[in-house]
Amino acid sequence: MSDVNAHEKLDKQMTLDQIQNYMLNMSQIRGFTHDTSAETMLILLEEVGELAKALRKHSGMKVDHTRLSSYGNLKHEMADVCICLMMLANKCHINLFEALDEKEQINSQRTWHSEQSKKYVG
Repeated sequence: MSDVNAHEKLDKQMTLDQIQNYMLNMSQIRGFTHDTSAETMLILLEEVGELAKALRKHSGMKVDHTRLSSYGNLKHEMADVCICLMMLANKCHINLFEALDEKEQINSQRTWHSEQSKKYVG
């Protein structure tokens, strides 16, 4: 791991490995290095819940208009989920690119069917 650099910034040319390392550095700067993987997972789940609320608002579903400010920005909530997932991967010493590559090799061998294709048409 490189030295922690508080002035480091994300760049569109970064690889997934570089972004994951960037998030490792930022978690050190922001004081999240002492959280356990279980604590990080709880934060991730909280962020997924916030993403669900933001998606409800974004997709026009019913929302509590007295608490509209608690329904976050969809783009920002997606980013928070990615950040927390990278933090969890770092805690578990998992390289996300390698994990995605391995899993995509498995998925590419699978056959996907919808429930609609299983219905009997008579």
